[in-house]
Amino acid sequence: MNSIQLAVHSLVSSFVQRQKLVLAALSEIRPDLLDMVGEKRVRPTKEYIKLTQSGYWGEDKEWRYFIHGRGCRLIHTVTKEPIEWDAPDVQRFDPYWFVNWVDWLLTQEDKSEHIRIIKTQCKDQHNEDVKTLVFNVLDQLQQAGVLLLHPDRTNQYELT
Repeated sequence: MNSIQLAVHSLVSSFVQRQKLVLAALSEIRPDLLDMVGEKRVRPTKEYIKLTQSGYWGEDKEWRYFIHGRGCRLIHTVTKEPIEWDAPDVQRFDPYWFVNWVDWLLTQEDKSEHIRIIKTQCKDQHNEDVKTLVFNVLDQLQQAGVLLLHPDRTNQYELT
């Protein structure tokens, strides 16, 4: 892999790890949305679904959450870090949500080599340039067998 591929691959690994926060939030707030093999779950009432669709989560309520379909978006109340994920497979990620997270990283004072490489590859660090770069590299990683593409689920990728 070349340097940009290594950078994006490393960032994908970090993002997939960050998605586990969303899994933890859903496990607490709406466990019915998670596929637990062999477990019977009681479907929550419409009132409970409406009450829990959005709010704050975390030890200090530091994450604002919004539940959509079988997924959830978390946004940190201080750093504004966005993490979004759809159940049930925490190893899969949505490329658009990944780009949103990379966009956020580019606004942080992150001095990592991976972010530096992304910055040098993007002439303009607006979402469209970052999206084009990241999508091209994700496609390269998929062709190299480092990522699996699941077109059945809104073109989600999975680390191999």
